[in-house]
This record gives sequence, C-alpha cells and structure tokens, in this order.
Amino acid sequence: MSIFNAEDPVTLSWYEKYKNQTGRTSLLFSSDNISKDILDAYPLIGRANRSNLGAALRVVEHFGVARDRIISAVRTFESLPDRLQLIANIANIRWYNDSKATTPVSTIAALEGIDEPKILIAGGYDKHIPFDELGKVIVNRVKAVVLLGQTADLIQKAIDDAGGGVIIRRVKSMPEAVSVCRELAVAGDVVLMSPACASWDMFENYQQRAKIFADAVLSGK
Repeated sequence: MSIFNAEDPVTLSWYEKYKNQTGRTSLLFSSDNISKDILDAYPLIGRANRSNLGAALRVVEHFGVARDRIISAVRTFESLPDRLQLIANIANIRWYNDSKATTPVSTIAALEGIDEPKILIAGGYDKHIPFDELGKVIVNRVKAVVLLGQTADLIQKAIDDAGGGVIIRRVKSMPEAVSVCRELAVAGDVVLMSPACASWDMFENYQQRAKIFADAVLSGK
C-alpha cells in the first residue's frame, strides 16, 4: 500500500504513475478533505499535524473502521514535546511551544495551520537563512510578533519589506517575551513560540529554550 499527498505536486505525480499498478493499492489524501466533525475532535494544530491526520484517515477509512471509533481515537492524540505543544490555556488564551521550529519553513507551517489571531515569539541564532517568506506570512497571518536573539533585526526587516502593519516588540529574554505577550493577548488569541531559528545564541539547545518558555507561561497561571 502506498499513500500519496495530493497537495504535493511530486507525490501527486507518483500517484498518477502508480495508481493502476498491479499488486499495489494507491491511496490519495489531502488535509483539505477532512470532515468538520473529525477536525473538531482533533486536538493538534498546524499544517503538518493536519496532513498527518489526513494520511492516517485515508488508511483507516480504506479498511472500513467505524466513524465513531475514528473520532474517539483522534481525541486522544497528543503533540510531541516542543512541536506545537500546548503548554496552557489561560483565560482562553492558548500558549504553544514550538521550540523545535528552527527554520523559517517550520514556523511558516505552524502559522498557516492556526486560524485564530496569533502572537508570535521568534528569533534566535543566525544560520544565515533568508526570512523573506516568513516576513510575508507574518504580515498576512500574525497580530503581533515579539522578537529576540541575533536574528531580531533580520526578521523585523523581512516584516517591514513585506509591508509591515504588524505590532512588533523587541525583548532580551524569553521570560520578558512571555510577559509582553501577556500584555498583548486577549481571549481567543494563540501565543506561539516558534522561533524559526536555532537556539544557540541564548540557550544550550531548543529543549532548554522550551523549558524556560513553559516555566514563564505556567508561572503566570
């Protein structure tokens, strides 16, 4: 059995190539084709998580698993540590730890998978990766951004070059970033720590960055 992502031109072309091959079952999935009842039961956010769900659903539906069993199972899913991990829901403001997002592409995927108003904490060690596309996504999908670390200037420039219009705050530490987010956030917002950068300018590793973020969030409960 082969499962192909309809949203990727390459894997879609593979599906067309192999779908009629003798001895092979080829299944096509898209994260856009997940029904509302299943999405409502799914606790994970982000485009990548939704894509993983779409692939899994295509398989279990192929084998005829009952819908109530699917929904019951979907409700039990949990994120991996430091990957769009829900840390707390305080006053209807959800705080997510995505410290493993050490590239702009990872942060873009996280932002595009969240519909609610977003406050982004970003910045870190400079790996000399361009932030142009991230700047465009921030302008289109983010309410405010709190920047720290070596790349703060570069990310702010990318935002300005993309048209600006986003609230930008600069901070010197993760606890200060959390404090600023508390001031900016209102009920219904998502605060997302998804740095788009490595951690080595301010932290030992991304795990330490995540712990300091989570400790700061939880200390304000």
